[in-house]
Amino acid sequence: MLEIFSYAFLQNAFISIILLSAILPFLGIFLVLKKTTFIGDALAHASLLGVSLGFLLGVNSIITTLLFLVFCSILIFFIQKKSYLNYDLIVMIISILGMSFGVLMLTISSLSKSSVVNYLFGNILLVEGADIFVLLVLSIIIFILSLFYLKEALLTFINKDLAYTENIKTDFIEFLFFVILALVIGVSIKMIGVLLVSALIVLPVSISKIISSSFKSLIFNSIFWSEIMGISGLLISYFLDLPPGPVIASLGIFIFLLVLTIKLISDKIKY
Repeated sequence: MLEIFSYAFLQNAFISIILLSAILPFLGIFLVLKKTTFIGDALAHASLLGVSLGFLLGVNSIITTLLFLVFCSILIFFIQKKSYLNYDLIVMIISILGMSFGVLMLTISSLSKSSVVNYLFGNILLVEGADIFVLLVLSIIIFILSLFYLKEALLTFINKDLAYTENIKTDFIEFLFFVILALVIGVSIKMIGVLLVSALIVLPVSISKIISSSFKSLIFNSIFWSEIMGISGLLISYFLDLPPGPVIASLGIFIFLLVLTIKLISDKIKY
């Protein structure tokens, strides 16, 4: 089994999935607390337009994707401040626009169908050293920011009014969060795909909410289950010759249903 780690592309895949499995659920916790998990999904879908712009303009698609997603995240941030706008509706329109126009532009371009599928469902086996470097830099940035703003961010996303009375710069924290989320999703697209990036954002947190009794345990359990999903899913996909992204997402769904079933049975036995 250990011989699989002798391949450079598998080494890159495992390093990237370990990093992604720590970052995405950590950010997902705040989306779940704010009850806006659809934002992560919307940005993932919108990223396809950023990818297609890169191919049409003849520049690195990662650059155009990151720039477009940062633009979308800033747009979402300012939209939520306008109470007269239907926030959920506008976010979903951005998602639909990015997904539909992105697919159309990729379809009429010279990009092969297999490449389009890779961006839709991801292919973590195509990760390169430069991708890992960018992911590592983002991981370090998120870790440093969490040291300074974790408590403030928690209060901001749980009760913004209370955070405001505590003189917390809620707008700055939300703006920073949305930009970081956009950057992480933009980098993740190549690895786990547009349609499946939400799996590592939502599923580990959903699993952990069932069994966690505190915020600290929620963080620990979310990252733990995310790592289980990512590493196990990658191993299963390798040995069964299946696409990694769908395997990781399917494994997450299975774990969620299993944990939920055990919890329901346990509660029924108690009472």
